[in-house]
Amino acid sequence: MNFSICVITYNRLNSLVKMIENTFDLDYDYFELLILNQNSSDGTKFFLDSLNNSRIRIFHSKSNLGVAGGRNYLASKSNADYLIFLDDDSWFIESKALNNLKKNILEYNADICGFKIIGDDNKLRDWCYPLSPKNFNQKVHSSPYYVGCGHAIRNKMFKNLGGYNKNLFFWGEEIDFVLNCLCSLDLNIKYFPDITVLHVPSKQERF
Repeated sequence: MNFSICVITYNRLNSLVKMIENTFDLDYDYFELLILNQNSSDGTKFFLDSLNNSRIRIFHSKSNLGVAGGRNYLASKSNADYLIFLDDDSWFIESKALNNLKKNILEYNADICGFKIIGDDNKLRDWCYPLSPKNFNQKVHSSPYYVGCGHAIRNKMFKNLGGYNKNLFFWGEEIDFVLNCLCSLDLNIKYFPDITVLHVPSKQERF
C-alpha cells in the first residue's frame, strides 16, 4: 500500500522545515511527499527548490489556492492508494505511523482515517472530536467526521467525489466533504488512536 503525504504551505518556512524533517523519520518505504508552495514570500520557494530527494515532489502556484484548492491540486498529482493530508505545522509522532495506518486500513476497510491530534504541550486536542464517545482516544471507533490537520482518504474515492469544495478557501472543507460522502456513498470513517499527529499551530496566517 502506498501513500502520498500532501502538504500545502504559505509563508511558514520554519514549520515546514520541521515537518519535512519529521516526515523522513517515518519507518515506511512506500510513500512520497508532495508539497505545494502557495506563492510564499518568506524564502519557501528557494528552500524547496534546493531539496534533492527523489521522494519529494515540489509544486509552486502563482497564487494562494486556499486549503481546499491546494489539496485538490496535490491530489491530482497523486496515483497513490491513499492521500494523507497534513498541515505544514503538523507531523506524525510515531516512526511506525504509516505501518499502523496500513494495518488499520486493511483491518477496518476505512475510506477516511482520522488521527489523534495533540499539541506541543503533549495534551490531546479533545476539541477535535467533541461528539465522539467518552475516552474516544483509547480505541478505534466509527466517527462522523475527521480533523483537517491530520487525516487520510482513499484516493480513488476522493477523486470520484470531486475532492474538496474549492469555494471553501479556508475552514469547513472536511465537514462539507463528509456530508457529500454521506449523500453519495456507504462511507466508512474510522478514528485511529494509535496514529498521532503533533499540531503546533503557526502564528502565521494561511492567507
